[in-house]
Amino acid sequence: MVELCQEDNFQKLNVYEPGITGSFRKLFQEHLKYYTTSFYWDHVPSGEYHNNVQCQDLENLTYPDNKFDLIITSDIFEHIRHPWTAFKEVYRVLKPGGYHVFSIPVQVPLPKQTIYRVDVSGSEDIHLLEPRYHGDGQGNSCIVYTDFGADIVDSLKDIGYDVELWKLNNPHPEVQRLITFVTQKPQEMS
Repeated sequence: MVELCQEDNFQKLNVYEPGITGSFRKLFQEHLKYYTTSFYWDHVPSGEYHNNVQCQDLENLTYPDNKFDLIITSDIFEHIRHPWTAFKEVYRVLKPGGYHVFSIPVQVPLPKQTIYRVDVSGSEDIHLLEPRYHGDGQGNSCIVYTDFGADIVDSLKDIGYDVELWKLNNPHPEVQRLITFVTQKPQEMS
């Protein structure tokens, strides 16, 4: 990753990574001129700062259209009330030809259908299944709204993304089952 960060073409990319913890952030902050992070707090308006970190709501990003070359999200989308709205927002702020590389807690083989754990049709969450929580990187718990299934690929294609699923080449059996989603906003037709 250090070598990649030193490549001229990579250093020119406008990269966005929501969240403030994780292995790439320190490296990217040190090496990339156009690297942006954010965090979501429900009590802070999107676009404003809290503790020197910009708050961004992935369902309602304050960034302009076609801003980023690369967006990286790691295990975030299962925690979003309306994930398809957020996937559309990410698509909107990606430049044509830009990539959204993300992970969600799924493994091969993927279940066929996405399961919504919480009814979010109203202003209050109504749990449809036993509540499940993950850590948010800040020592707090964050509700899991969605257990994604294989139908995520068609849903992403319906938004407009080109979609690839990557598996790591690693001998550990649990790592072999993990999936990274690589989605691309197609280049505009001229």
